[in-house]
Amino acid sequence: TNQTKRTPTGENTGRWTKEEHQAFLEGLQQHGKEWKKIASLIETRTVVQIRTHAQKYFQKLAKTRESQGQDVPGDLVSTASNPRNGPDHKKKAVAGSSRRVASSTSTKRTYSE
Repeated sequence: TNQTKRTPTGENTGRWTKEEHQAFLEGLQQHGKEWKKIASLIETRTVVQIRTHAQKYFQKLAKTRESQGQDVPGDLVSTASNPRNGPDHKKKAVAGSSRRVASSTSTKRTYSE
């Protein structure tokens, strides 16, 4: 059975196809952890979906290496390319919102993916 569905905007949801995963691996090799650049290679997935796929992929690689008694490189432990997301960074929760929105009077902030 096919567990991949397409949204009205053209993105896929659910399981990744072999073609999508292959494009992900090629993008990872070409662009490292620059998710937006990888997203430009995979038109059927969003940047968030690609980041999530990468996280699960790296976890699977680390688990496989660990079970085989191999060392797990630090880059497989964390997919974060932003140092603010490291283990020592504490995120502050914003009540009622999972994302901080800058008001029109504050300094404009941009968020990198």
